[in-house]
Amino acid sequence: MKTSLCIAACALCFYLSVPGLCAQIAPPNSKTGKPAVTDPTRMPDLIESHGRISLPAPAKPFPLGEDTALSLTLKGPSPLHIFTSQSTVDAKGVLSSRIEGGDAEVTLQRTAEGQTFFNIVPQRPGKLRVSVDVSFSDGGLEQASAIVDVVATKPPTRLNAGFALGGIGRMRLDLSEYGRREFLRISATYVGIKNPLPIDIAQAQFKVTMPGGPPPIAFDPKTLEVKALRTGHALIEALYAGLSLKTCIQVRESREGYDRSDCSELSADHDRPAPTAGGSPSAYESRLPYEANDNRIGRFLADDRVEVVPPSKPLHIAMDNPVTLRLNGPAAVRIDCHPSSNSNPCEAWKGEWSRTGMPFKQNDDGTVALNLFPMNFGTNEFTFSVLFVDGGVALKKMTAEVDSGNVKPISIGQPCAAESTDADLPLALVPPKDGHEVFPGKSTLSTYACYSGVRTSVSVPTTAVKYQIRSEGKEAPIEFDASTGTVKAIRSGQALVQRSFAGLTSTTCVVVAPMEDPEASNCRHLRAKYGVPLPQLKAKVLPPETEDEPERPAAGRPGSIGVIQLGSGKTPPIPVISALAGARLSPNVRDRFNADARLTFAMAGLAVELGQPTNLPVRFTGPAVLSVKIQQELIRYSAKFGALPYEESAYMEERNANRIGRNPDGSTYLHIVPLRTGTAEFHISVLFVDGGVATRIVRLPVKLAASPQPRLVNGLEDTMRGTQFEATTLHLAAAPPGTRNLFPFLYFEGTRSSISLSPGEVEFSLKDTNAKPIVHLEPNTGKVTALRAGHTLVKTRYAGIETETCVVVVDDITAGDASTCRELRDPALSTRP
Repeated sequence: MKTSLCIAACALCFYLSVPGLCAQIAPPNSKTGKPAVTDPTRMPDLIESHGRISLPAPAKPFPLGEDTALSLTLKGPSPLHIFTSQSTVDAKGVLSSRIEGGDAEVTLQRTAEGQTFFNIVPQRPGKLRVSVDVSFSDGGLEQASAIVDVVATKPPTRLNAGFALGGIGRMRLDLSEYGRREFLRISATYVGIKNPLPIDIAQAQFKVTMPGGPPPIAFDPKTLEVKALRTGHALIEALYAGLSLKTCIQVRESREGYDRSDCSELSADHDRPAPTAGGSPSAYESRLPYEANDNRIGRFLADDRVEVVPPSKPLHIAMDNPVTLRLNGPAAVRIDCHPSSNSNPCEAWKGEWSRTGMPFKQNDDGTVALNLFPMNFGTNEFTFSVLFVDGGVALKKMTAEVDSGNVKPISIGQPCAAESTDADLPLALVPPKDGHEVFPGKSTLSTYACYSGVRTSVSVPTTAVKYQIRSEGKEAPIEFDASTGTVKAIRSGQALVQRSFAGLTSTTCVVVAPMEDPEASNCRHLRAKYGVPLPQLKAKVLPPETEDEPERPAAGRPGSIGVIQLGSGKTPPIPVISALAGARLSPNVRDRFNADARLTFAMAGLAVELGQPTNLPVRFTGPAVLSVKIQQELIRYSAKFGALPYEESAYMEERNANRIGRNPDGSTYLHIVPLRTGTAEFHISVLFVDGGVATRIVRLPVKLAASPQPRLVNGLEDTMRGTQFEATTLHLAAAPPGTRNLFPFLYFEGTRSSISLSPGEVEFSLKDTNAKPIVHLEPNTGKVTALRAGHTLVKTRYAGIETETCVVVVDDITAGDASTCRELRDPALSTRP
């Protein structure tokens, strides 16, 4: 099925939530003209039609925000729903996303001359793409679009600021790194437009009013960017389409406090304040001098006072590196620094950050010496902020390379700040299946190091790490790319990946096993062989959740989400981990070994009912059960590939499938729901707390119960809905290839899954009123081939249950045929419980 059909159908269903389309498609009522609500079994398959609709290009521009008619030419069956959407088109022809307010289901109208049309309200000026998705009574879906020019014939009713108070726009700036620039945000409100629209800057005029003396801001009318230069107020008045909007710009010395000014002192009808002389404080400034612990940001920009001397060689991580700044001006009282990657200061972490900036020494020659403490490898950008005694503030950046130097990390591959078990958990990968990668079939092993003075872990470049892969046998179960640290699963097995950096080693166990297999393995044999045993487990391990009981909120998960606080003070918290994680981390548990003898089933005389929950008697011997996994082998049918077996978790149908039920007499059972006719096959794996794994394949005869009775449905593999969804009207073109396949399935009310049937399991028959057959039906495959135009009814029977599918063969898909074979249907099957 083509992508356009899928997009059209999904758009109609999602945006409109139209029951008539998503659950059924019925012809419109002849009296009301509205879609009739009929039995959902009358839903035809969705087909992509061509040539039924067209949108003639409009001869003149459309007015913005006004109800405007757009001609729509229709052919074929009657339309059920017409859905429109709008997108802008830029100068390069690139479409925007759908415009909010432009999506609508519209009503088809007709002029006195017979021309059909519908109305839209254009939501944007300029070039607009109007898209139309039409669903027809025969299940046809078609799309069309037209590019229209939209002009604003009426002026806006109001200009809006990004933030306004009392009818005046407000913008607050300061001289900090992120507070010194902002963009003026002005939009216009139009009648008929849901949301205000950005103004056309080229058609706007701006008037900037500032007090005498040095200007507090710089304003770019082409981009609407406002840059703070010094403390003070400025008033920007925007003139657009006969409207005006004033915005008061406040450049503040501190983020604390609140400036209630609306810049009225800068209005034309207000007396201007006298300009301040030289460096004397203005009404917007506090007293001098500034100090190191000052909470004020600064009075004016002084970027030209500072020059950073670039380092001549790489900096070294996690140690003090001398850096020189050249200053031109009065004394500096505070210097701050942070890397561009985060806001942490460029100094060692000692339990808290300094409140007075970085230590520095101001020399007689105008230079300043300070120490930089890098916390990341590679290319780093550092931002320096220098505050001067007179309130000047300078911002400068420096780029430098950072290498390892001679500083040795405290550890690698371990958490730095808190107790955690994550580093010792195995990396679980799934081997390829039939030569194809299965998720998760590969992963990237990143190496992190902990350094003294660095608050968080540091990512080590892969080129600085040495890797060694250890495994048993001639062929390793993994492939490893040392340039990227990528591990790729090749076959089932275990491998140790040892990473070395700066004289330290970290080990990760990679366990490659099918996803459905429970594992507590952690390369214990390899660890013992190469002298890297698991450490003693320091965590609170939750009990296994295997008993059949209501689910409880988990207190933690593998890692360190849940913690138990041990008293007060600085006692580190203990991680709370699941029972499975505890088994994988325990040095006392064995890697996977065969424990099949511990698992037995009492199946004598046991017959299960199709689609019905069943208790499977089971007996466990040995230690406690850690986890249970049940997979059911199912079959889906394909016109191209035939029967395709696959496995599905039993949990998909029965939420207690991975839990153990217990009878009053103490006997145990597992929850299963057979979803396959004939013989149901379950693959059951049980993991015990000592690492033993028992696996069994259980096959059970399946019968169809007299009650409840399932629905028999014909599905279409080659529709967007897949075989789980019913289509009771099938369309075929008389021209070759003219073939589709019917795939029958059963559906029980209350179940999540459908039960696929082989076409050979059912009985097909044809019913029509013509002497010559309309189609040819292959009973063993369900393949329907068109012979000539007309209607025929396919009756499908299985175990006394019947269903019908109308096959409509048309010579012309454009003309279509909305028939549902009503004249051929059995009245007893026209409605269902």
